[in-house]
Amino acid sequence: MIRCRFFFTMLFLPLCLFSATPRQRTFNAFADFSRARLQGITVLAEGSFTLGSRPRLLLDSGDPYIWSVVADRKGNLYLGSGNDGRIYRVSPAGDSTLFFDAPELEVYALTMGPDDRLYAATSPRGQVYQIDGNGRWRVFFKPTENYIWALAWDRQRRLLVATGDQARIYRVSPDGRGEAIATLTQTHVRCLAVDGEGVIYAGSSGPGCVFRLASDGSPFLLFDTQLEEVNSLALWSDGALLAAACGGTSAGFVPATTTVQTRTTAAAGESAPQTTPETNLETMSLTIERALPSGVESSLFIIDAAGYGKNIWNQPGEQVQVLANDGAEGLLAGAGPKGNLYRVQRNGETSLLFSANSGHISALAGVRGRPLIVATSNPGWCYSLETGSGASGSYESETIDAGMISNWGALSWKGRPNAGTVQFSTRSGNAANPENSWSAWSPLQKDGEVLRISSPAARFLQFRCDLAAGGAEKPVVEEITVSYLQTNRSPEITAVLVFPQNDYYSPGESPTDKQESAGLVYPAALGKSEKKKGWRTVQWLFEDANLDGLSFSLFYQREGDVLWHALAQDLQSNIHSWDSSQMEDGGYRLKVQASDRPTVPEPLALTAEKVSDAFVIDNTAPQISFSSGASVRQILCRIQDSGSLIDSIEYSLNAQGWKKIYPQDGICDSRQESIAVMIPESFTGSVQLGVKAGDAAGNFQVAHTEVQVGR
Repeated sequence: MIRCRFFFTMLFLPLCLFSATPRQRTFNAFADFSRARLQGITVLAEGSFTLGSRPRLLLDSGDPYIWSVVADRKGNLYLGSGNDGRIYRVSPAGDSTLFFDAPELEVYALTMGPDDRLYAATSPRGQVYQIDGNGRWRVFFKPTENYIWALAWDRQRRLLVATGDQARIYRVSPDGRGEAIATLTQTHVRCLAVDGEGVIYAGSSGPGCVFRLASDGSPFLLFDTQLEEVNSLALWSDGALLAAACGGTSAGFVPATTTVQTRTTAAAGESAPQTTPETNLETMSLTIERALPSGVESSLFIIDAAGYGKNIWNQPGEQVQVLANDGAEGLLAGAGPKGNLYRVQRNGETSLLFSANSGHISALAGVRGRPLIVATSNPGWCYSLETGSGASGSYESETIDAGMISNWGALSWKGRPNAGTVQFSTRSGNAANPENSWSAWSPLQKDGEVLRISSPAARFLQFRCDLAAGGAEKPVVEEITVSYLQTNRSPEITAVLVFPQNDYYSPGESPTDKQESAGLVYPAALGKSEKKKGWRTVQWLFEDANLDGLSFSLFYQREGDVLWHALAQDLQSNIHSWDSSQMEDGGYRLKVQASDRPTVPEPLALTAEKVSDAFVIDNTAPQISFSSGASVRQILCRIQDSGSLIDSIEYSLNAQGWKKIYPQDGICDSRQESIAVMIPESFTGSVQLGVKAGDAAGNFQVAHTEVQVGR
């Protein structure tokens, strides 16, 4: 009954004609719900969403990138940024200050040492700074490489330093003396991980591989991802390794060769340095790998101790930048370009915990006694992700594209309110960008038990779902369906093809099994071919933007006539054959008419038609006549056809086989031709002459004459 009322409304719209076939867009899977704008919403792996953690903005750095985050024992946060090489400190109370300002451009890695000092790795012209709680610093270690990507600690509390553009791992003693314990053939060592037994793992770029270091530091290739870069590693509680890898033509931080100048800004605490950092006023030409990636493939691999790797996660259009352990059975994966934070289980099941709705999640940090810390790039912000769930949240869907202007019908949903509230609103427009002259958000209109969309007819639609808790259990939305009816568009006949006479095709597979693709052109559906005297076949190609069911009618018109005559009606196939011997010889055209009447009510049904090129029906064979030539042995033969060109001529003498002969003008190119047959001297007495002529329509005529010749 609801559907009937909906159609009834459509029939009386004064300005727009709508197709009769309703369509639905249903959201009921993780892939459906995860392509959205979230505020305080978590998308669950089973394909539903509910209230989630609400982020609290701790720092708007004003810098484009925050590359690294670490916390000290007092709960202070330290955030390394780019492109000005700054370190910010955020106190447990939320107060933020500029803690350190390095001469280099990027602070890619931070770690707290066993001595409660902060260790910061900078690039380019890679250096590791040691900074105490008062901001006093010294250059702790300086490798020969330009980039330092990662820092970690081994079981002996020695600092591990991962570098590039020569892929090395250094081990640095507490006094700052370092030695290269591993050198790889790759370009960069992008990340490090150390398990509970002290085993060191490294991920590389150029290409993306995972290595395990032996006790003597020698690298063993554990797993080749077949992608360009491994940009993060994390360990499960059982020791299995999770690796985030991405593709592209270079490292995940897409290189752009740029001329940069090292800064000479004094770092905080420089008044009492132990060692003065190097300054360089010269311009350096370096490859600065700082741009975040976009449009490259990203995968998560779980790798066991034997080196067996399994791809457990791919999310089209997203790239994982950082991994972290959540202290539970899953691991956290921060991605871009929407700033999504996922929880990934061992079996690959994924939940979307948080979305910054822009940028990349570039750093994660767990702080004892505090919520998870999430840092983003583009823009360089830092959030505190509160545990539990908020009292309210908002889910804003991806844009629904109806393919053309459509009337929006009902929105239905399934789920569990659980004493909370679930409220929907929608907006629509005719531009793909929702911010470009769309309608305002409008609440749904209740029509009995049906929720009607009140947004105006348009090509695009978004819905927003606002959740509010009303008790201990959170409301859960499991499925949402949007119904709509497209504006009815006329079908189109794109081509009409008339096959040569006597070519008969039975209809092949019917093109009525339509795919859900607007504007689909159906290919020819020709069946078995055979030669049948006098039969003609016509085939047409068509399209219908609404994918309505169509019927076809055929009409013919003789050249010089103004009337069209019905040949066939209500055809369901785009192939038709008929016996043309029922029609008088002459020139004709066919008209194909398409109608969407089978699925569209009569007042709204639309038609289209197309006329074929002219063609000839000729079921009459050529006429042959004989006359005497210049000598008794020369016989002239005149051949003419009323409808078609003469196509072939042959002759025989005394039934000794047909021989091809050309007309006197040398070519068969008209409806009237003449030949001259010379009877050889070897033939005497009565000679039987046969002539066979065929026209372009496939009609043949044979004629005979008797000739008396002497020696």
